[in-house]
Amino acid sequence: MAPATNKRHAARRPRRWQERPEPRGLRAIEILDDYDGDEQPTVDAAGAAFRRVAATLAGYSPRMVRADGMDEREIFVTPFNGAYGFAGVVITINGSPPRGTFLVPADAIPAASWSVIVHEYAGRVKRLTPTSHGQAYAVVTAYLRALGYDRCGVPASAS
Repeated sequence: MAPATNKRHAARRPRRWQERPEPRGLRAIEILDDYDGDEQPTVDAAGAAFRRVAATLAGYSPRMVRADGMDEREIFVTPFNGAYGFAGVVITINGSPPRGTFLVPADAIPAASWSVIVHEYAGRVKRLTPTSHGQAYAVVTAYLRALGYDRCGVPASAS
């Protein structure tokens, strides 16, 4: 006799090889939908979308975002060098501990590239790729492009 299975429960749980849906509440990409083609979003619009992504990945509800003051916290963007020059950017949202740390390699910054962005919050590490967290990946890279970063390094306005 075959073992009994709960078909209702099994139908809801995605298999490991299936593409997983975006996290609930992640609608940050809607902020950036007004910008088409080569037009870059403003730093304020991209920053608002970035904060929403960071809050969603950290598991914050809208009430927690307001209570924690996530919308008012400063965002620090720090470029870092590797053995051959510019290697990437570290983005953190101010706090103790930081309210989210993103490690973005230089290869991830151009719009048509594929790389892995690492997000860490409270000891939990998540990998963002275009296939696993496509919207979050797009928002993080759009924020860096709005600040003027490209694959080659620090924007002209920062030097």
